[in-house]
Amino acid sequence: MLYYFSYSNKQESLLTRMQLENKRIHETFEDIDLNDMFSAVKIYQGKLSVIRKEMINIHERTSKLKKRVLRLQQIKKKESMNREQQREQELRKEQELIGKSTIN
Repeated sequence: MLYYFSYSNKQESLLTRMQLENKRIHETFEDIDLNDMFSAVKIYQGKLSVIRKEMINIHERTSKLKKRVLRLQQIKKKESMNREQQREQELRKEQELIGKSTIN
């Protein structure tokens, strides 16, 4: 019987502690400021998610633009080199014609 009484006292003590802890938790969740804070956190998490997606999108677009710019620069350089070669060929032809005309 003593064993049962001791066991029962421990159960009651634990039950009382659990009830107090539950009450504290319940009061905490009812706290208006805390609920407002959790709401604000959810809102800012959503905003952060949107910003993160926008940053990823911007990064992808800038990467594509950088590749395009590099490709266009290469094309322009090639065109410039081709024009320079054509000018040099034209100058050589003119020099040859001038040289031939002075010989004749």
